[in-house]
Amino acid sequence: MLDAAEQFAAFQQDGSFLTDGPLEPPAPGQSSAQAHEAAFARWARRSFALGAEQTQKYLRVARTFTRADVVGKTLGIESLNQIALADPRLRPTLWTLAQDERLSSGALAEGRQSGRRVLRGERGDERGDLDAAVAATILAAQRRARRQERA
Repeated sequence: MLDAAEQFAAFQQDGSFLTDGPLEPPAPGQSSAQAHEAAFARWARRSFALGAEQTQKYLRVARTFTRADVVGKTLGIESLNQIALADPRLRPTLWTLAQDERLSSGALAEGRQSGRRVLRGERGDERGDLDAAVAATILAAQRRARRQERA
């Protein structure tokens, strides 16, 4: 999965996706960077039937992880994206939940959001309490996984 994400990001960065000729001039009020992004989005949709949100997941994963981060892991883009979105301090916990417990991306998302709220002090916990954030991440993810199993 990382190979695909890295290739995708390289195409975006170096412009090699421009197989139909040079980039069109920016539209009025549009920067050249915005024109580049719009052309890349059109290419991703045409070539791979990927919408903007899915395209951003691949790019985020490519920007966040190294080969060493993913070697030996068997996760899809949805789970990798949830881990990439997480505060770096919570990523090891999410890796464990994803890889060892095989939790879904939805369960990882719920855990990530719960841990983030604790780190921000939004749940009455002491702001930045990593142990409490890790515990909240695990609890919320496992709770969501149990709900999914019953559904």
